Amino acid sequence: MYFRRLAEALNDAGLDARKTLKPELEIPWTEAMIKDLLWRPIQVAMTGKHSTTELDKIEPGDIYSVLDRHLGEKFGLHVKFPSEDEE
Repeated sequence: MYFRRLAEALNDAGLDARKTLKPELEIPWTEAMIKDLLWRPIQVAMTGKHSTTELDKIEPGDIYSVLDRHLGEKFGLHVKFPSEDEE
């Protein structure tokens, strides 16, 4: 759910992947791109784990904090991490 929300927020803010990653191409964000290009590199650097299924209950929050801080500082964008009650 977070990946979908972040993709929507980045696209709504006009921050397509071109502006965020590669200036020559206009590429709208997708959930899969968020996971593979933004989330996973932080996850692997912080935990050494390549699959989100390997994460314990604390690690997603730690990874989220790093990504949210970066996007906030660079683009002024913050997307709330969903709670277990949300679907």
